[in-house]
Amino acid sequence: MKEADCRIDAIVGEKHRKSYHKAATLLVATAEILANQYKKSEGDALLEKYRQKYHRYSSFRQELQVAIGRSKIFT
Repeated sequence: MKEADCRIDAIVGEKHRKSYHKAATLLVATAEILANQYKKSEGDALLEKYRQKYHRYSSFRQELQVAIGRSKIFT
């Protein structure tokens, strides 16, 4: 999980806009892993953490919504 956090922060924090979809997909995949380990609330909290952390990054938030929409767990 720590590796995913580092990668997401590297992409979004450095404003690599063309890779926001990768960060969003990785974030949702990480949250799904938590949910599959019977930790859905932790997955929800992880998604909310990044929504709050990058609340000013509208392009990332849009990509995150698209990734969540593809999820079978968080839709």
